[in-house]
Amino acid sequence: MGLAIPTEITLLMPSHRKQHGVHYTPPELARFLAAAVIRRAVFPAGPVRVLDPACGDGGLLLAMFSQLPPGVRKRVMLIGCETDPLALEAAQDRLAVVPASQRMLQLQDFLAAEAMEPVDAVIANPPYVRTQVLGAARAQALSQRYRLSGRVDLYQAFGMAIAAALRPGGVLGLLTSNRFLTIQSGEPLRRLLQSQFLLKEIVDLGDTRLFQAAVLPVIVLGTKRAERTHRSTDQTPPASRSPGPTCAFTRVYAARDAGPVAGPEADRPSILEAVSLPEMAGVVHTQSGPFCVERGQLLAESEGSIWTLATAASRRWLEKVRSHQDGVFGDKAQVRVGIKTTADDIFLHRWRQLPPDEQPEAELLRPLLTHDQAVRWRRANDPASNPSGESTVDGDRPATTPPQVLYPYLPDAFPRQPVDLRQFPRAEQYLLSHQERLRGRTYVQQAGREWFEIWVPQQPTAWALPKIVYPDISETPRFWLDRSGAVVNGDCYWITLRPEIDPVWLHLLLAIANSTLITQYYDTVFHNKLYAGRRRFMTQYVRQFPTPSLDAATAQEIDERVRQLLAGEATVEQEGNLEAELDRLVWQAFGLLREYDSPGTDACS
Repeated sequence: MGLAIPTEITLLMPSHRKQHGVHYTPPELARFLAAAVIRRAVFPAGPVRVLDPACGDGGLLLAMFSQLPPGVRKRVMLIGCETDPLALEAAQDRLAVVPASQRMLQLQDFLAAEAMEPVDAVIANPPYVRTQVLGAARAQALSQRYRLSGRVDLYQAFGMAIAAALRPGGVLGLLTSNRFLTIQSGEPLRRLLQSQFLLKEIVDLGDTRLFQAAVLPVIVLGTKRAERTHRSTDQTPPASRSPGPTCAFTRVYAARDAGPVAGPEADRPSILEAVSLPEMAGVVHTQSGPFCVERGQLLAESEGSIWTLATAASRRWLEKVRSHQDGVFGDKAQVRVGIKTTADDIFLHRWRQLPPDEQPEAELLRPLLTHDQAVRWRRANDPASNPSGESTVDGDRPATTPPQVLYPYLPDAFPRQPVDLRQFPRAEQYLLSHQERLRGRTYVQQAGREWFEIWVPQQPTAWALPKIVYPDISETPRFWLDRSGAVVNGDCYWITLRPEIDPVWLHLLLAIANSTLITQYYDTVFHNKLYAGRRRFMTQYVRQFPTPSLDAATAQEIDERVRQLLAGEATVEQEGNLEAELDRLVWQAFGLLREYDSPGTDACS
């Protein structure tokens, strides 16, 4: 369908992709998206205008043109905007099959362009670029024009500009990162899409690896609502509205334990072919491997809330959980990310490997908890069972000792206060040897901090509190209790009870967090998965983990079993039995004992 692009290697270099957010749409996915847009479009009798606001090499526009009905194809105008001259040249070559009078490809930034004549359809795969990659000036200009805030992605600005370009009743086919479905910074885009469009279908393509890069894509299909928001500096969406009468939601992820297929017809050449058949659900075997295809409807409980897939069964399950819920983790505890130094190779080290006269003073070296030590209940190589402090493998074979962090803060100062480096000459000498790089972190000093400080150091006095620690990314929950006073690294999060909360709740939260109920709750409500089924246990999710209304007897039973697990004196078999008992108690506390004892047979669960 398209011509070879001589500049393809240059355009798709990793550095170019990161800086410009370039992830060109694979041809099969482009055809899939174009077909979905055309199915939902009601084209006018006269000229038809189709826009790709970041057209790249022209793949999406070509897919639209090739699949339009012949009568529409004769009167369509393809409009493409692109900021990369090489990409635009490739698009011109690729779209040479389209009469010149029916294509208008422009070298311009769509986000900075003046308002255009409304279009009938938008098909778009806008760049995925976080504001810290864009640069401060560009990010600030976009934030002001489109009222963006926080750590946002360029695709959010594109979403607002696209909505302004479409005519009422026009069709949107948006291909973007599925992160926006559930993360906090995706809220502005969710609000905008929900308020400006009647959403028709969401297709979360998860870890299907349709892109060469590590992109987890989602398709959003909808039609522009009747009243049109004019393009201006005020992009505030109107009052909250429902997504539409019904919005279909399809989710596709690699099937790790494939099990039986959905039926004899479940063997398909590609996952996109399978997804295009509405009746296809369950485990589907393709040439790229097995995938789980889930079908349901979009659940968006309130304006700006996260978007997830819901079925009748999942709604009933959630209603049961919430009928026995008395709050969330955030009511009883603070959930925080670990430290972020922005210079790990300077601050994190196995300092004993250095000559003694080069090691910073011991008072500034703190033990560090990282994802490598993450196991359920107790951390790996717990000092309680390993007094020497040496890291071990399989319980007795010496291994590499974990790093320590050079933590230049007074341990008992509140609020946080950096040390006077003159009182620690070896640490001062070490940090001065890296002064140029550390001072290069201009954002640290712009925040009114010393040049040698850690970017996100947290509050030093809080490390001594008993805390639950867990890794940011994990296939299954791995929450453990730490009482050592160690610092938590940025690849983990930590939970401490609020001062007024009964200390027993630390054990209760630990039991709930490690339960299979929380795994199911996470997948039902959040479902932010990376490749290989790895879940993101971000602060915003863990704060919303439910807590049940517990009677004293059940709370005591849970607490006793958690204490036994933390003691580390049980055999492997005994630990397995204790975990099973705890898990059952958690399900019982949420009124789901019957569901625990008689689990469903969903092939994709």
